[in-house]
Amino acid sequence: QTNRMSAVTPVSPSSLALTEAYRPTGRPSMYKYIDFDGTGILVDILRADGETALDKYIKKDEFTANMYMNTAGALVGCEVDVPDYSPFALKKHNHLLRPELLKKIHERPSVRRRVFWREDRRGYQFETPLLICCCLIPSRGGDETKRLLFTRLAQCIITTYPQLVNDVYLGKEYFGESCVHFAVVNNNLDFLKFLVENGKSQLDHQARGSFFLPDDQRELHRLDHNCTHETDYRGDTYYGEYP
Repeated sequence: QTNRMSAVTPVSPSSLALTEAYRPTGRPSMYKYIDFDGTGILVDILRADGETALDKYIKKDEFTANMYMNTAGALVGCEVDVPDYSPFALKKHNHLLRPELLKKIHERPSVRRRVFWREDRRGYQFETPLLICCCLIPSRGGDETKRLLFTRLAQCIITTYPQLVNDVYLGKEYFGESCVHFAVVNNNLDFLKFLVENGKSQLDHQARGSFFLPDDQRELHRLDHNCTHETDYRGDTYYGEYP
């Protein structure tokens, strides 16, 4: 997961789900809070002064200014042109599905979701500090010190701002990936329970960015070419969309 380092050339606006107006210019300031190499203000405070100091810091205006409407959230629309590969992978069984369900699958409406962390304050792939934190939590059997550190950090943020759990990647590469996806992929049942019980995580977020497409469709989508439903469905990072 940590291969998605932030120190990369910013992707072109045509390859993002969002508009040119939200495209990061220069290095996004969000990475001062936490970066993919595990450094940042939030990490430093937690290590040096503990959870109480961290909680005090993230309640400051400097931090809350990154969220919409004083953390209440704003309804923001975003669209990604990605076919729903899960039903097409089972197309030979489509005759078993009800006609109204098939219509819903093949005519998916535009995506509108409630967004809490502002788009213009996000990273290169329109990720949030909490998403980076969840990305950095190793799976069971990994670095235990690192696992405990970033789990504590994520829990502190969620305890203060539980709504941030439902922010997802909005960039085209990892569109739809959520904190819950990370917990499931890393077989982290304890953290998954925390997300659901304390963060009130929605379980219907769909990871449908180009990173999760079948291999023969991924590059087409990155280049903004039309994807096709003709595919062999092979790939190493397909999540099944839902957690």
